[in-house]
Amino acid sequence: MRIRPTLAAIAVTVACAAPAHAQKKCPPVELLYDDAEELAEKRTDANGDCRPEEIVKYRGGKPHTAETDSDGDGRFDTFVTYDASGQPAKQERDTDGDGKIDQWVEFEGGQPAAQRADTNKDGKPDATTRYAGGQPVGEEADADGDGRVDRRVTYQGGKPSRIEEDEDGDGKPELVAEFDAAGQKVRELQDTNGDGKFDVTILYENGERARIEEDPDGVGRPTAVTTFAGGQRVKRESDTDGDGRFDTVARFENDQEVAQERDLDGDGRAEVLVVYENGVRVREEKDDDGDGKPELVTQFSGDAPLRSEADTNDDGRRDTFITFRDGKKAKQEEDRDGDGEIDAIFEFDGAEKVAREQVDADFDGRFETSAEYEDGAVVKRVSDAGGQGAPERQEFHAEGKLVRVELDEDRDGPENGKQPATAAVGARVREARERVARGRAGARGRSDAQIAHRRVPGLTTSDADRCRHSGLALAGPGGSHRMLGLEGSTLEDPLEDGTSAGNVRRLRGIPAAPDRRVHGR
Repeated sequence: MRIRPTLAAIAVTVACAAPAHAQKKCPPVELLYDDAEELAEKRTDANGDCRPEEIVKYRGGKPHTAETDSDGDGRFDTFVTYDASGQPAKQERDTDGDGKIDQWVEFEGGQPAAQRADTNKDGKPDATTRYAGGQPVGEEADADGDGRVDRRVTYQGGKPSRIEEDEDGDGKPELVAEFDAAGQKVRELQDTNGDGKFDVTILYENGERARIEEDPDGVGRPTAVTTFAGGQRVKRESDTDGDGRFDTVARFENDQEVAQERDLDGDGRAEVLVVYENGVRVREEKDDDGDGKPELVTQFSGDAPLRSEADTNDDGRRDTFITFRDGKKAKQEEDRDGDGEIDAIFEFDGAEKVAREQVDADFDGRFETSAEYEDGAVVKRVSDAGGQGAPERQEFHAEGKLVRVELDEDRDGPENGKQPATAAVGARVREARERVARGRAGARGRSDAQIAHRRVPGLTTSDADRCRHSGLALAGPGGSHRMLGLEGSTLEDPLEDGTSAGNVRRLRGIPAAPDRRVHGR
């Protein structure tokens, strides 16, 4: 029997008989029939490139198989098999165009019942989606390929309503996302430390983050809350001491931190204000008494302190100024009488120990005393009370103790070669007192007095302390004796930073620790 050509075949033949200059055209739909004049094949060319995007083959007038090029690359990527009634029974698909099938769909009654997918491209399905009434109701996936389900999705109305992810495979989800009826996320729960408890809650509005609550210690309440507007951070509140109250508030502009307030004593009022520019700390203010006037202001550069100014007596005026070098304290200046003039200057070494000091004790605008330090311990102290430019008193220290005092009250210079006298007790103490009572003695052109303090056999600690605090200077034979008022400052124990007690003003709040930055999610 002669096979009757299809209508489409006839159409193609006519097109070939057209003049050579005529543009070639292909029908959008081509139908092929069998000998019984029943439809055998349907070809669809929707884009007119003369390459069909879909070919459906029929048996008994019903579709039997179908091949589809869904991405228009010239290769078929979707293959459907139909049941006897002409309804789809199975579908295989190459979703990424690599030439390998990675999705399988099973149908019941012409509607999808289950879908399996190979998401990690190992050739084996690792995700299964269940359907009911043609809509997805649940999904289980093995994202890491270990053979265990670590992702579960629940659907309502064909849209995800809840997603659970178990990244460590312990059977407990570390992430849960919940969605509304429109499919927009409304809440997300996270277990960031893997203890089985959710410690981060993210709330959404209109699909955008609106609030993040964090409970990293599992106390049952958020210890940090970050608020968003338009998807960007605007405020972050933190409870840094765990007392149940937010003591630190950070504020943001364009998602960058611009200011931070800290309530250090828990009274509900912020004592510290930190200002940021381009996300970097530039200024810190501290107001302990809550009068609105900071007692301490520190400027920063590159997150390292540059200069601090402090009001140590709460009179509203700044009287102490500290300069930093490479983030370390290099110089401290003090206005002790509030007249706007510097009365004390302290310079520090690389270890932030005092290296040199100058003090104007009588506030006359001249520094009468100065001292030099080594490794934070005083080694020499010089006094020029008369302001004549030549020292009248020099103290020498070793191992934290005063060992020698030189007096030159006429300021003609110390005697060359004079050896310090050694300390003694008893009669020599009385002799020193009598010598002082007879008047000042000492030849011109040499040091008026040199006193050496040494450990003397037989001198008890209590004797030495009484002599020291009574103002007596103990000397040995041949020494020139004077009774000197040591004023206590040269005999006091060194402080932790090597300065004498009461000498360098100690400031509360001088930055000594890294900036407590805020890192929101």
